[in-house]
Amino acid sequence: MYFTHLNHTNPVLDDGSWESEALSDAGAHVVEPGQHFDLG
Repeated sequence: MYFTHLNHTNPVLDDGSWESEALSDAGAHVVEPGQHFDLG
């Protein structure tokens, strides 16, 4: 699962925060700027 829109104050965006680690541990990700996905 990739999250595409988060509020800029969301602690998930802070690398090393426990929220970011929990998201990663759950197998989810935050889309990086410029990241592309092949839908076809």
